[in-house]
Amino acid sequence: MAPQANPPVCRIVDYGKYHYQQEKRDRKQKRRTKLKEVKFTIKIGEHDFQTKLNRAREFLSKGDMVRVSIFFRGREVVHASRGREMLKRVEEQVSDIARVEGQPSAKGRILQMMLVPTHQH
Repeated sequence: MAPQANPPVCRIVDYGKYHYQQEKRDRKQKRRTKLKEVKFTIKIGEHDFQTKLNRAREFLSKGDMVRVSIFFRGREVVHASRGREMLKRVEEQVSDIARVEGQPSAKGRILQMMLVPTHQH
């Protein structure tokens, strides 16, 4: 309704449609955070590392949690320290938009850490 218009103007609205769009907007705002995973190996090249890191940053900026996993193949498991260094490097690269939840954990041949966005969009 626009009472200051001359003559006064009123819009006729389909209430069902209006109500549906309001609910849709509310659902979008309440969007649950999803868990995404980015997988690395310790032999990953620099460009591939940066590409996967950018994907992780993209997920975090959308408000999703990210699990960073480093897979060890064959005898690579002996070099677990290199995997921890890689996790530390990922943590440093995303420290401006995310924080690490808990300590990195080793489960068999997989080393994992959880990244949680520091601010929701």
